Amino acid sequence: MYKVLKILGQGGFGKVVKCLDLDTNQTVAIKIIQQHHDPSKEV
Repeated sequence: MYKVLKILGQGGFGKVVKCLDLDTNQTVAIKIIQQHHDPSKEV
């Protein structure tokens, strides 16, 4: 479970958000890919 703290960046493939991992209390970055994008084609 994560709590989103802020958006770090966004582009054509999705967004990267700064989150707090509620289990470990660590700050992490998570990439949220748009639904119509196939991540296997990302370089």
